[in-house]
Amino acid sequence: MLFEWDENKAKTNKSRHGVDFVIAPSFDFANALVRLDDSQDFGEDRLVAIGLIGAGVYVMVYVEPTTPFALSRCVRP
Repeated sequence: MLFEWDENKAKTNKSRHGVDFVIAPSFDFANALVRLDDSQDFGEDRLVAIGLIGAGVYVMVYVEPTTPFALSRCVRP
C-alpha cells in the first residue's frame, strides 16, 4: 500500500501527538476496526481506523483515494 501526506500535517502531527507518519505503512489494516467519520462534512469520505503498529495501538484518520493512500492523522491514544 502506498501512502502520501502533506509535510506540514506530518510535522503538526508529530508535534501534537509524538507520532511520525513514516510508521504508517506498518499499520495492521487487516485486523483494524475501520469506520466512516461522518461527524461533519469534510467534502470527502474520511475514515478512522483503530489498529496496531507493532505492539502499540494507534488511531489513523485518512481518505482512501485510488492510489496512493492519503494520510491525515496518526495518533497513539
